[in-house]
Amino acid sequence: MRPSLILGLLFFRRALSPDMCRDILTQRLAQEYQRFRSKVVVENHAICFQELPLAELNMHYHCQEVQATGWTQSDLDAFLSSQYKVSKPSDAPLWIFYVLNDLADGRSCLVANIDHCIGDGITMVQVRLTDGAIGGCGWVGVTAVLQCRSVAE
Repeated sequence: MRPSLILGLLFFRRALSPDMCRDILTQRLAQEYQRFRSKVVVENHAICFQELPLAELNMHYHCQEVQATGWTQSDLDAFLSSQYKVSKPSDAPLWIFYVLNDLADGRSCLVANIDHCIGDGITMVQVRLTDGAIGGCGWVGVTAVLQCRSVAE
């Protein structure tokens, strides 16, 4: 079984800059929340978090731009379904954000793929509510699809 995931979608009226998203994720997630800068390790037969120095986080891995020009809802759904098959490296925190610009309806989307061990859906909503909007991009809101499920390999 793969771990459970939380997939969150934030939609915007304008295109998102991947570099701006990386800066905001560094400031508002990695700096503020220890679990977003921690990897999962096994110590003495126990699973725990090991905090990494902020400088060791590869933000180009944690925030990736995906070519999504013209994607319809069906394309977005297929992308979300594919996320349950993505294996994350064991030497990094278990989260990735994807920047999807120029969808068929003109909006852009920021997709959060967060391993459930970092927090449950309610915790992630709290993080979202406390971090403020992504400046200047016309935040439309969350599509309330915080999906949690496990799938067999």
